Amino acid sequence: MLARNQCVEIIGDINSRTPELFLAGVCSKALVVGISATAGLYTNIGNYDLKYLKSRLGDSFIRIKDDALVKLQNAYNEATQGYNQVSIKTKFIGTDTQKEAIKQFE
Repeated sequence: MLARNQCVEIIGDINSRTPELFLAGVCSKALVVGISATAGLYTNIGNYDLKYLKSRLGDSFIRIKDDALVKLQNAYNEATQGYNQVSIKTKFIGTDTQKEAIKQFE
């Protein structure tokens, strides 16, 4: 227990390197397009703090407009048309090395 005239000095260096801080640093030096499909979902864990990124990046933070998002979705749908009809069946070929595996396909 401390006497009345005693005190404790606690010195700490909190050097947090959060994903947002790292990303903000990258964005200040390069053009970053897209960060995560779920970045806009506000959850307790697992996503970027977009409010922090917006405040840090200012006018450089640009969110895709709805009409551009629709065009992007349509282009994706067209590019992946028929994927639901593809069936990929895998089989273990039982080799120990990459060379052995390649020989089986020659």
